[in-house]
Amino acid sequence: MPPSVAAALAQYFMEYPAVEVELPWGGSGA
Repeated sequence: MPPSVAAALAQYFMEYPAVEVELPWGGSGA
């Protein structure tokens, strides 16, 4: 994915660490 998208996702997770989102590649815990 484009670095800009990765950065946006990283910022989102830093702002909302309690939100569990199912990602296509298995989630942040996989």
